Formats: sequence, C-alpha cells, structure tokens
Amino acid sequence: ITLAPWLAVHADTVVVSAARMIDVSTGQMIEKPQLTITDGRISAVGKQGDAIAKDARRIDLPGITLLPGLIDMHVHLTSDPRYGGYRWLEFTDNFWTIVGVANAKKTLDAGFTTVRNVGSGGYDDVALKQAIEAGRFGRITLADAYVKWFRTQQYYDQGAWRGTWKLDGGGALMNQSIHTIDQLLYLAGDVASVCAFAQNAAHERIEVEDVATAVLRFRNGALGVIEGSTACYAKLGHGAEVQVCGTEGSVFMRDESFTTWDFKQERPEDAAILAQFGAKPGAVGVGAADPKAITTLAHQRVFEDMARAIATGSAPTVTGADARKSVEVILAIYQSALAGGAPVSLPLARTPELRAFDQPGFSR
Repeated sequence: ITLAPWLAVHADTVVVSAARMIDVSTGQMIEKPQLTITDGRISAVGKQGDAIAKDARRIDLPGITLLPGLIDMHVHLTSDPRYGGYRWLEFTDNFWTIVGVANAKKTLDAGFTTVRNVGSGGYDDVALKQAIEAGRFGRITLADAYVKWFRTQQYYDQGAWRGTWKLDGGGALMNQSIHTIDQLLYLAGDVASVCAFAQNAAHERIEVEDVATAVLRFRNGALGVIEGSTACYAKLGHGAEVQVCGTEGSVFMRDESFTTWDFKQERPEDAAILAQFGAKPGAVGVGAADPKAITTLAHQRVFEDMARAIATGSAPTVTGADARKSVEVILAIYQSALAGGAPVSLPLARTPELRAFDQPGFSR
C-alpha cells in the first residue's frame, strides 16, 4: 500500500532545495536541486534559482542529499511486538487498524513511502488505506481550541513557582492549555502565523497571562482560534474543547468525548462511535475548576510509552519534535500579544523576550 496520501493531508506548496539529489531514472547525482511539492506530491524538479510560486514555503537543506522514497517489501504495520502469541486474541480488528495508523506514520517519517504489508488477517491494512484517502472532512476550513478554566488566587499563592516565567514557563496557555493545543496541532497540522492578545485580568502577584486569545493561519490554508484562560468561573468547570470543521464534516471534542460527529457522507460506524464516545449529559469539565480532579491516567500512558520505546529501541508515540511544536506556537502567541497583536510567523527565529502582562486598564 502506498503511504503518499499522508503527505497530502496538509496541502500547500513547498519548495525544497538541497546540496544534491540522486536521480534514480538516470543514475546521476544532481547538484543544487530544487523540488516543488504541491498538495503533497512532487510537481516539478529543477535547479536552484528557478522561478517559484510567490506564496511557496521554502525548506533549505544545506549539505543534504535527497533520496527517493524508499520501499519496504516486508512490514507488519498492523501488529505490535508487545502483544505476541495468543495475546492478539484479546483485541478486535478495529484495534489493529488504529495500531496500523501509528505504525504507518512512523514508517513514513523514516523515509519509506511505499510498503508491502503482510500478515493482516482482518483486512485492517485495507481499512487503513481507505481511512487515509477518505478525506471525510473535505478541505479543513476552521480548527479551534478552547480552554476556559478557573483558578483561584489561592492556587497561585500556594506555590512560588506558579505564575512566573522562569519556573511556570507561562500562564493559562503554557500550563493549563498546552495539551489541548497539542491535540489541535495533531489534527489540523502546522501553524504558519499567529496574531494574539493576552492579559492578566483577574489575579495578583503573577507575571503571566490568565486570559489569551489568538487567531491562527495553518499551513494547509485553514484558519483557527485558540482561547485559554484561568479566569472563567464555573461551579463545575467548562470542558476543554477542540473543534475541527471542513467542507464536508465537523467534529467537536470536549475533554475525552464528542459533542459533534457530523459528516456529509455518513457511515455505518458513525452511530457506534457516538454511542461509545459521545458526550454524556451533565458531564463536568475535567480539572477545569479543580486542578486536583485531573486524572493521572494520561500521564501514566506517557510513561508507559516511553518505557516501551526505551525497551524496544523504537521512537515514542509522541516525539520531542512533536511536543516542541506546541511550545513554539504558544511562544509565538506570547510574542504577538506582547507586541500589541502584531502578526508573528513560524518557525520562530529565536525565543521571544518575555515580560509581565498588563492588567486591563493599565500599561507599562
């Protein structure tokens, strides 16, 4: 099965230049090549200095040799060495399809764009290919994250590190909202630029923001919003939300359940997904009003995954590079907000200089 559709999920025009490239059709080494990639596929191969599209994103790889996508003729995408022997009987075919999604991404990241998957008993590799190519959202148009939580003044006063740049790293975005921003970027892709405002609206003796809002432009052309706060009172708390909308579908997720799962082209499994993962009436925001209510299960899974990666010599499910993206987006939001809402492009050239946020009605 080909994994090329992964490359087209976040479509834009990218121009890649490098020191050299191997041309497998002629067996020659090409010096100073320039590749244009449109919608995830190579649309032109030329030499550095050739004309490029005005809005193209550039990736320069000095000293690097470009290779064609590799082919692995014997892989087991839909299996996991942790579940050998008869343990595979504990899991459904749908479980192995999800495993295949993660393994397919790792394989692509390693440079293999085509594989021959063997040993798939339930045709879940076929389901994987169909899911990758389905594009159920159509073109992503909006992708948003909302974390409207509440923290008391006592919460900040209990620890001298809280609310400081040096030890907390930031406020409502960097501390309370970062995992929701993780989810947003995982679903919607890389951010091209941000424009933001932030302030300390409701707390004393802190340097960081307790309210922030940002408008995002994603590299795939979608727009989005991030709102994060620890100054939004609610008795039970507002759940953290991620909302993704496209020309053919919308999904809204609150904490760990779906409030909306709506696609133009409905499928039989949609009802089952909502039945299992749909939001229940009266659900409270997890940790939104009480930080002690945040479950440790997600942290446990991260530790277990890291232990597995060390034991097997493989990459963790979420790499350091993945985690860095969320931190960089938040730093870009801070840079924009401290500059009065000025647009900031990513990637950042350097870590921005951070200073205390103003309270409403005051300026420094």
